Amino acid sequence: MTTLPKTLLLIMFIASLPLQAESLNGHRVKVKYNREDVSVLTKTITASDDVNPDISDFRVFDFLDMRYSIDFKENIVSIIYTGIHDYYHLQVGKDDRFIFRDVDDTLNDITWVELIWNNSMLAGIRRSDITVLNKNDFMIEVGTAVCSATHDSFQDWFFHADTECHDDDSSTGYLNQIKVKVHFSNENTTNAEARAAAERAEDRKRADEERAERVAELRKISDPDFSMDGHTIETRWKESAISTSNHRVVVTASDHVNPDIDDFSTLPNSEKPDSYFWDIDFHEQNIVMSFSGVDDYYINDSSGFNFYGNIGTMPEILGVEVIDTGSLPDGFDPNLVTVDEYNNVYVDLNGANIGYNDIVKIRLFFSKTPELPNTDEDNSNINGFNNVGLITQSFDTHKIKVKSWEVKAGDTKEFLNEATVKASDEVKWFCRINPPSQRYLLS
Repeated sequence: MTTLPKTLLLIMFIASLPLQAESLNGHRVKVKYNREDVSVLTKTITASDDVNPDISDFRVFDFLDMRYSIDFKENIVSIIYTGIHDYYHLQVGKDDRFIFRDVDDTLNDITWVELIWNNSMLAGIRRSDITVLNKNDFMIEVGTAVCSATHDSFQDWFFHADTECHDDDSSTGYLNQIKVKVHFSNENTTNAEARAAAERAEDRKRADEERAERVAELRKISDPDFSMDGHTIETRWKESAISTSNHRVVVTASDHVNPDIDDFSTLPNSEKPDSYFWDIDFHEQNIVMSFSGVDDYYINDSSGFNFYGNIGTMPEILGVEVIDTGSLPDGFDPNLVTVDEYNNVYVDLNGANIGYNDIVKIRLFFSKTPELPNTDEDNSNINGFNNVGLITQSFDTHKIKVKSWEVKAGDTKEFLNEATVKASDEVKWFCRINPPSQRYLLS
């Protein structure tokens, strides 16, 4: 098997990158010179193809007369050492570097920066001295440069007689130039990210509008006076999509107690169960979940609260609204709050960062109690009492009309009496109906 040389593989990889010959012209560029981690000099200019150089006197160390001129032409950056001292002041082993930044992030992403070889190139500069820091800035290290004088000097001759800074073939006459070509991708990912963020914001806005329309409709068809007060509700913590914790609390909701459940731990078997405490309150049609634990935590699966009302004791839940109190957890998704066909409420916290004093408040919309038909029509064919009310789940609290009659010969019926009562699951009572010898137990 033939193995391609690493240099050839690198060239093939670079050639495969999506490149664009974008020009720096008209864009704001910040030029910094750092020694180690200290910024020595910073200048910000608008690059222009019509100005040469763009920065004529980039004086790094004034007392050393260490200065450069810097020019931007299309996507070419040229740095020329113009100081009067030779390379000795550069070759000091310091971590010196130029950093170039697209200030306003208006250019496409920088993919790589190519070192252009030429007869005036500063001796000691290598490809490895150039690094793309991120999508809109790059760095050129100059700490290893060995020849940068604008003229032959005594120090050049005395310390490094074998190093000649003067070069007749150089366009500047000396080895004092760094020239690079900046390559760009076909897009600015910041703009792409901004577009994606705008699309997400638009989706959220549309979802919010749809929820608002749904809530407005629910307000019209639901019972505004119903309260969970006095009803039994089971609260359970659902740990994931397929498993449920054994921790559950059953309470009788009260509008006069706050919270109804104090210190509900979502992880009761952990080493620090108090780190994950919640206070839960049921008030009228609202459920309020307030985090009171001591440790922040992130929920990365389908975990959250489940609320179950006793079957048949509450009207049908038509829908649910998330009320933004300004304290919703970061990352909380209101679309994950749902109600199933059995009146079970699910508050899924997947993606939420839970922190102290975070509050999730929801409002439930209950169906209205059906109005009893007002009719004297008797469509029964049996001897006994007849319930003519429309009962959907329980007789409790509903008005019941009771009629009694007697079936005579020839299937004729004689009306005896009627009574209207308010049923109760908690009270057993006798309803006395004529004739006095008959008594019916309703319970």
